[in-house]
Amino acid sequence: MRSKLSNVSKNLVALALGLVLAAVAVVCVDAGLGLLWKSKLRSDPKAFLRDPDFIPAYRNREFHRENFTWWPEPNSKLVTRMRDPAGSVLYDIEYEFDDFGHRRGPARDSAEVFDLFLGCSFTFGTGLRDSETLPAAFARLHPDRHVYNFAMAGYGPSDLLARARAQNPSTIVREGAGRIFYVFIDDHVRRALGSFAWLGFDGENKPAFEVDGGGALVLRGDFGTTRPVLHWFAKRYFHSTFGKFWPIDFPETYSNEELRHFVSIVGELKATYVKALPRSPFYFVFYPGETEFADRLMPELRAQGIDVLGPFPPFSTEDGQPVRQYDDFHPSAHANELLARLIGNPVSK
Repeated sequence: MRSKLSNVSKNLVALALGLVLAAVAVVCVDAGLGLLWKSKLRSDPKAFLRDPDFIPAYRNREFHRENFTWWPEPNSKLVTRMRDPAGSVLYDIEYEFDDFGHRRGPARDSAEVFDLFLGCSFTFGTGLRDSETLPAAFARLHPDRHVYNFAMAGYGPSDLLARARAQNPSTIVREGAGRIFYVFIDDHVRRALGSFAWLGFDGENKPAFEVDGGGALVLRGDFGTTRPVLHWFAKRYFHSTFGKFWPIDFPETYSNEELRHFVSIVGELKATYVKALPRSPFYFVFYPGETEFADRLMPELRAQGIDVLGPFPPFSTEDGQPVRQYDDFHPSAHANELLARLIGNPVSK
């Protein structure tokens, strides 16, 4: 009996020692990778864009949280600064928000019709001044209309829907009729369906919509609470040195059923806005070059009765003007001018 207990004790000690050694090994590897990462930041000018430590820093955070999403506090100002590893400032922008936490645009108090833009950082205008955003560019082409910027960085259709349910658009938009543009990029699919990378980056702020037994779209919570184990692991991997060297995201592909669920969220977004703002057509706009899911989304969008603008090819750079910012990712002011003309031409109302 004593011999058996002695063997068990030895095995437990060996297991504990093995776990300690494994933990030490992980810490040492992570530290070594940390040194290599610092070296890579010096040699690769784009590597820092995968580092959460270099995500634009908000010097004053004033966010309202409701319905498992967030938006800036009314009448607040948000200063965002992006630096590269050498400390050079890539941009230092102050965003100003209106009475409802939307980015301020040109005042058009005498306008009788409106144009309203929904989307993410591409539409919001991350890294750009108020006059350089897509809604601002569109407003210059349509001086008789009040143009609203209801987009927000990091949003997808689920965030826009959750916010619209909490903040009725009819209490904000004063004009009687207009047009609604939802500007889509491929990453919106991953945000709405909760991919691994988005669970790690912002899962606790991403609304999780599911279809109940009766076919209704129900807000179950955020991905941090509906997928707690995967969220916990993704969060730690995303902020680890391993995650910086080997950024991963999955699933790599989405089934037709999953894309149908994505379109059902967009369909509910349309229904919510059209109910709040009658006589206002809703357009799904493919951002130029964002065509990864286009072929499979188009039939589902038509089935939902959603009008589509696009898909469009990527913008040309033959004129020598950049269509992307410092990170080769977010649109430039010039790209917004091009897109404003592109989507304004086929739409007349």
